Amino acid sequence: MGRLRPDVEQLIADPGTLAAATRLLLDLHFTPSLAAMICDAVGLDLAVLELAASPAVAAARRSVRRSGFAEEVLRAYAYQCAMCGFPTRIRPP
Repeated sequence: MGRLRPDVEQLIADPGTLAAATRLLLDLHFTPSLAAMICDAVGLDLAVLELAASPAVAAARRSVRRSGFAEEVLRAYAYQCAMCGFPTRIRPP
């Protein structure tokens, strides 16, 4: 189990910064359906964080992808991480 550097931990102690960082990582690296499952899996309620954040963070919206996109991507990568090959069993609902 790892930890973040103390200065990073201090930054993300602020709900607005945590919400912005979380939203950025999820938007850049995961489909909306996977992002929701990831948040559920780690017990993170992003909506609550965004409400506690500044209006600029709360206004950030994700693009909507067509139905079935997440499943196509998961199948294309054989349910493995595209970067490291880590096998995952997170599947869209």
